[in-house]
Amino acid sequence: MARKPGLYAIYARSEEVFPEPLAGYLRDRGSTLIYIGKATGSLKDRLVEQDLGHKKPSTFFRAIGSILGFRPPRGSLKKKQKQINYKFSPGDTQKITGWISDNLSVR
Repeated sequence: MARKPGLYAIYARSEEVFPEPLAGYLRDRGSTLIYIGKATGSLKDRLVEQDLGHKKPSTFFRAIGSILGFRPPRGSLKKKQKQINYKFSPGDTQKITGWISDNLSVR
């Protein structure tokens, strides 16, 4: 993948990969599109490193982790100025990236 800017769309392989009420929302919409992203720098860095791999904090990755029931490690946000840029534990990150690999596709 080139390190150029670009647009990308992330789809669920099916509605059923998500818990309710999100699965029902996707069914009602008739689409499994869950995210449209824009990389102004490197598409590889934005999509692969952040959104899919969580090597750097990403709102998309945090949203997927939260939907699946994961939370940041207890106490990890204490005394942090930017508490919105949290990361998951290494074990949880591995579980989330595995889930993403199994259940989402990118175009």
